[in-house]
Amino acid sequence: SLGDLSTMIAKNDGNISNLKIINRSTDFFDMLIDVEVRDVKHLTDIIAALRASPTVNSVERAKG
Repeated sequence: SLGDLSTMIAKNDGNISNLKIINRSTDFFDMLIDVEVRDVKHLTDIIAALRASPTVNSVERAKG
């Protein structure tokens, strides 16, 4: 759920600066989330935490 995602990001000291739901179905959300991080290691830690969650299907870093 969105609450689970935001909690995981917050527990890893990340800050959500923007969130957009790209696609939504009954039991699946495709979201684009901008997260403020200190450095690449911080980003890697947050991605690892999200990927470890059973509610998350996939996580990708968007560049640009």
